[in-house]
Amino acid sequence: AANFRLVHSDPSVLKKTRKFSSDSSENEEIVLHGITRLSSREPISALKLLSHYSKHLTFETSELNRTYEKIGLSLARSEADQSHLDSLPIKLRDHPKLVEARIRHSLKTKDWSSVIVLINLLPEKKKDSEQWKYWKARVLALSKDHADREVAQDIYGKLSQNRSFYSFLAADTIGTDYSFNHKTNDVSYDETIRLEQNEPLRRSLELFALGYLGKARQEWYFATSKLEQNERILAANLALRWGWHKASIQTMIQSKSWDSLTERFPVAYKDIFTRHARQLDIPISWSLAVARQESAFMSDAKSSAGARGLMQLMPSTAKIIARSEGIKYSSQNRLLEVDFNIRLGSNYLRWMLDRYDNNRILASAAYNAGPGNVDRWVNKEIAFDVWIETIPFKETRNYVKNILAYSAIYNYLLEQESPFIFPGEKEQFGKRKSKKDSAATNSSSRDV
Repeated sequence: AANFRLVHSDPSVLKKTRKFSSDSSENEEIVLHGITRLSSREPISALKLLSHYSKHLTFETSELNRTYEKIGLSLARSEADQSHLDSLPIKLRDHPKLVEARIRHSLKTKDWSSVIVLINLLPEKKKDSEQWKYWKARVLALSKDHADREVAQDIYGKLSQNRSFYSFLAADTIGTDYSFNHKTNDVSYDETIRLEQNEPLRRSLELFALGYLGKARQEWYFATSKLEQNERILAANLALRWGWHKASIQTMIQSKSWDSLTERFPVAYKDIFTRHARQLDIPISWSLAVARQESAFMSDAKSSAGARGLMQLMPSTAKIIARSEGIKYSSQNRLLEVDFNIRLGSNYLRWMLDRYDNNRILASAAYNAGPGNVDRWVNKEIAFDVWIETIPFKETRNYVKNILAYSAIYNYLLEQESPFIFPGEKEQFGKRKSKKDSAATNSSSRDV
């Protein structure tokens, strides 16, 4: 137990190999645990140590392979030399996560032939995902072979008919319009009012009106779980009528009504978002997308890290923004006020745009992971889609993809509502009016 605790706190202790050379089940467990922890900081050292220990200790094969996989994941993230990745004594096909990490490694190093080989090692379900279909097409499009380029165009064409981050990328590549596949639900006022008489729904709406949001949500989820499909759609519209956006989103997820964009992506607090976006010259569709991703428009949202409100601002960050912009900040509880939270969040988005020369991709990543991390990640030598795909943090990688896709969806919905007020925000990317900015913010630009 003492050795385990020692290795847990300082895994480099394993470099004193004699201390753990005795072949016992305890040493085997301690060594694998320590090497796993060491691999996050020193993957090459971890690989060498495991190679040494495997000659002296009798590891269980599955545990040994799992440890090699974790070393491989760290090697791929750290952009280690290809030879270290190739030296891992495991069957790649049995480790899809490692294959995906190696694909990202190959994308970053522009090893296009390896990308195709590695995609073919993925399980069929993953191989057929939009993500890896896009990257297969992306690599084939670079081929000198006309047949390969035709295959790429065919893949792009099929992908562009869907609604997702990769579908929008494919549409941009071949120069076609985005497919939103929006289903409009024909909901009458009378039907909505009738459903409002449902007892559990009435309770939840009363609780919501009184500000008991947690209890209201519990009652709402209980009530909607017992409804038929068409009734859930009515319930979602009822929630929108009350200004309860989170309930609408959650109900559509419950019913798997993925194409009901009006209910899944409500244009919440439109007047407030519009006012602050116009004052700060940022796209309304972008600030809406951030709030949708951060909290699903829950004004009382609180994260385990301490972020608060609609746009999930940390109190320390909010205080800095408020002081810099001359906004009165009396208490962190003010972050639960809708207007105040949107105002500070919109200012922070503007800050990030200014910091990254109006590049909304980098600004979105910074909103999630912090500008310090993004400053380290910026690489002007790689294309923007490769940069997004190789963001080191999985959470931030998915966050940026969602924000860009949600922004496109909100731009579409805003244009449906007010075609003369919100034209072309997809192309604007929050840019100011100078020619200098246009290259940095163009949605088709291949440069980060």
